[in-house]
Amino acid sequence: HFFPRHLVIEARVSNVSIDSRTLGNVAFVVAESSDESAVASIVEVSIKTLPVDATGSAWCALTVAPQRLDTVVSLTCELRYKILNGDVATGVSLNFGDRHGFGANSTRTFVEELQDIEVRHSEFKYN
Repeated sequence: HFFPRHLVIEARVSNVSIDSRTLGNVAFVVAESSDESAVASIVEVSIKTLPVDATGSAWCALTVAPQRLDTVVSLTCELRYKILNGDVATGVSLNFGDRHGFGANSTRTFVEELQDIEVRHSEFKYN
């Protein structure tokens, strides 16, 4: 979604895990911008929990200085999440253990690299 000085990216995420695990703190993250003075991440809205066979939206808002977009700015994107313990039948999170590095108190975050996004000045021009 393009605005005069902001870019809001919606990442639709589906949990189709083969081991029936609920995902937690699912975030779409702009890990790096090729020009931080032109495009920089300001806020991320993650998906708190994403049960098996469910789809949700994670959001990332960026501030953009269109006048500084002389060339293409490349954004390095990642999907970050935790795997929560959960009841396989219901998908309900079970928070009573962390011996395998999973659960609500887990500090292990999984990172998936996504395709880079290119941002151009022309995308911020309105007729």
